[in-house]
Amino acid sequence: MQDTSLYRAWAEIDTDAMRHNLSVVRRVLPEHRQMAIVKAEAYGHGLEGVAKALDNEDIEFFGVATPSEAARIHALGCKTVPFILGPCFPEEREAIVQNGWRAALSSMEEAEHFNSLGKLFGKKVHLHINVDTGMGRAGLLPHDIPGLADHLAPLENLHIEGIFSHLSAAADD
Repeated sequence: MQDTSLYRAWAEIDTDAMRHNLSVVRRVLPEHRQMAIVKAEAYGHGLEGVAKALDNEDIEFFGVATPSEAARIHALGCKTVPFILGPCFPEEREAIVQNGWRAALSSMEEAEHFNSLGKLFGKKVHLHINVDTGMGRAGLLPHDIPGLADHLAPLENLHIEGIFSHLSAAADD
């Protein structure tokens, strides 16, 4: 007897439902831009499929964990810019600068390195300041934020687009 059931379980991703959910978010928060988090295979939904389904939905960024995930989105030809949410190894930063991807800024060392790469390649490097508010994974500590603008101001090849955090306990004050 031949086994014809190679897979006993599978997931069917309804891309129309994803787009509908996005429209609901936009109705509730009309003045806000969106980032679709596609890291970790879009939490099991499939990075490539989700990115292709949402690329024409005027989303600001695709949130990824690593430059290798950003490269996968880039290889698809997506117009939506990848945003690397975590810190990057020094050897990964050149690809971020060369491709115009967005990155999280977690230290002054990163800022200085990104600035020197921006200068080398004649590009502005678009960064978002990551503030560690308790996750303990990456980011500048809250006490590092006052005065940060003074330290970043001389770094002419950096463009700080925003600031963000990943709350360790969203229900707590």
